[in-house]
Amino acid sequence: MDRFSLSIFSEIGSSCLVLSDEDAEKIGLLASFIEKEIQTKESFYREQVYHYFQNILFLIERLRKTEGSIDIESNPDHKLAAGFKKLVFEEIQHFHGVDYFAEKLNTNSKKLTEISKSVLLDTPANIIKQSRILEAKRMLSNRSISIKEIAFSLGFDEPTYFTKYFKKGTGFTPKQFQKEHL
Repeated sequence: MDRFSLSIFSEIGSSCLVLSDEDAEKIGLLASFIEKEIQTKESFYREQVYHYFQNILFLIERLRKTEGSIDIESNPDHKLAAGFKKLVFEEIQHFHGVDYFAEKLNTNSKKLTEISKSVLLDTPANIIKQSRILEAKRMLSNRSISIKEIAFSLGFDEPTYFTKYFKKGTGFTPKQFQKEHL
């Protein structure tokens, strides 16, 4: 699904899409197909759900392009902001500061901060931290992975450091988060 990371899920541009009645009907129909597949669980239902969902994403991508949404590729600031977000998730298992990301993106930390604030509406440091917390939440939702394994996979030397980091960022320990939110 990496294809949609810039066109739909980049956090750049409008987060809303106004649908015509016809487009709403198309998406509704695809959603009802997904719901039926999940309910019946016939053979290959997961593959069917995946393809119906992919069709919805293609439709949304098409609508964003025709609506005149921001073209990330043609705007250097938007391209840098999108590249920064993508790089943060690629490097989520390592602790890197803003200077590291700025260097990797062939810019300086001042410029990255300026663009991050104007395009992503937050500082690079906060985006890095929130991305790490988001990935931790995603991993915690998979209860087959231990908190210790999650801590190490996110670059923490000790699980206790991960617990403190997560609690400071969310107000919950990892175990509390699993118990209260999942």
